[in-house]
Amino acid sequence: GDGQAGGLGCGVIATGRAYCNLGTATVSGVWAGRYMVDAGWRTMNSASGEGFINELCLRTGTFLTDWFVSSLFGLDGVADPEAYRRLEAEAAALPVGSDGLLLTPWWLGSMTPYWDNDARGVMVGLSAEHGRGHFYRAKMEGIALEQALGFGKIEAALGTPITEIVAIGGGSRSDLWCQILAETAGRPVLRSSTVEASSLGAGICAAVGAGWFADMNEAAAAMAGRIERRIEPDPERHGRYRELLALFERLYPQLRSIYADLAAFKQKGVRR
Repeated sequence: GDGQAGGLGCGVIATGRAYCNLGTATVSGVWAGRYMVDAGWRTMNSASGEGFINELCLRTGTFLTDWFVSSLFGLDGVADPEAYRRLEAEAAALPVGSDGLLLTPWWLGSMTPYWDNDARGVMVGLSAEHGRGHFYRAKMEGIALEQALGFGKIEAALGTPITEIVAIGGGSRSDLWCQILAETAGRPVLRSSTVEASSLGAGICAAVGAGWFADMNEAAAAMAGRIERRIEPDPERHGRYRELLALFERLYPQLRSIYADLAAFKQKGVRR
């Protein structure tokens, strides 16, 4: 699949390194040498032909960014691309946790770890002090918190730590989002120069198939995207995000029955 090809394109072919594709959806993966099954991830074959990829999949990523810009803020990101920079500057000026605003990013339902098509987005803690910068930051934080939650489940099952995360996809161009990802996970985030890592991973497979390299390890070492920036987590902010992650993890169990009942209510239609 494209996610596993993306992992290959940024050199995720052994334990220790993870990838996080901040594309239209958010897809992250960790290589495992043995087959493992858990609701917290989906188990895929590694594109390298050896081992497996334990993959996190969230249906929203930059899709949610664009939804906020157009549907919530009423801005035209195509006609005014600077809108994204203005929003990021507003969000960057805010503290960890967006002044008490916590967001679940399930606008299109939840895949890993809850597998609930009825799950939907929620913003908890709204008050009169919150403006669009808070919403924009809470969106980044909600997606990053879900990745941190999934990475923690995979690490616990593997028994080996994730030492670094390679960020790819259009969302990885955001310095703030990469910093939040690093600080929620407590791991360095490496930004690849290759945005379209899935296409590169497919190219690596083709190069090995054509006989240009002896194996996937040699091809990936020669072709994988160059790391252009390393973003280290701030220990103090990581501590604050650990507190926030504990609150984030409590949200779905308390909302699950409401999601189901609300979906049933919607299914009945509108009576005037």
